[in-house]
Amino acid sequence: MPWLFFPKVQSLELNFIQGVIVFLCLYGIYQVFISFRGFWPAKPLPSASSLRRLVILIPAHNEEKVIGSLLDSLNKQTYPRNFFDIYVACDACSDATAEIVEQYGGIPLWRNDPLRQGKTQNIRWALSQIPLDKYEAVVIFDADNLADPRFLSRMNDYLEAHPQAEAVQGYLDSKNFSDSWLTKVYTLAYWYSNRFWQLARANWGLSATLGGTGLLITVPCIKRLGWDLQSLTEDLEFSSKLVLSGGKVQR
Repeated sequence: MPWLFFPKVQSLELNFIQGVIVFLCLYGIYQVFISFRGFWPAKPLPSASSLRRLVILIPAHNEEKVIGSLLDSLNKQTYPRNFFDIYVACDACSDATAEIVEQYGGIPLWRNDPLRQGKTQNIRWALSQIPLDKYEAVVIFDADNLADPRFLSRMNDYLEAHPQAEAVQGYLDSKNFSDSWLTKVYTLAYWYSNRFWQLARANWGLSATLGGTGLLITVPCIKRLGWDLQSLTEDLEFSSKLVLSGGKVQR
């Protein structure tokens, strides 16, 4: 009887809807199956015996209120300061971002291109300004981040333990968990993603996904794939491009 109150559904349309439902159910089962490997801990990472030259790139637009905290955390890294440089791509900044960068020993890059605005375009331009041949890998942070003191050291450890790695995603967490219910929800999402998406996929030998910040990409990988990205989610686009080329994101 309820069907009397709905328009008639053609058999082709009904089959299509049923097919979509079946596909989504199978995909959900697949993801649940993959996530179980998140209960396995990460493999121990031995300390590296050699140091690699790294360049940190921070895309920024009017970030004077937060950039200092990030730069301070980078200057407090356990990794030797003479083995990494900090570049901040100041995209149409009208505040004191560049001046603060210089105060903390970073190198500001000034950019003003109204026709090509946004993080993706800013990173592409910055990579063309940085002498990449001097470095072995590029580390990207958002301007409002804080870096764990061991971040660069552990990235270096990972590169030595996994010489085939081309892109590595670091652990992402919230710095203001207790501020509000919204920050708590974001934090829970980070915890779930770190454990049951990124770690789980790594434990299966699958590719993880770049998270847009707290990540490392080797210079040979950047030169091989380029940064001709077009979307707002440049991290997901680059991850897909890397996987399609036969590589994968490490975690």
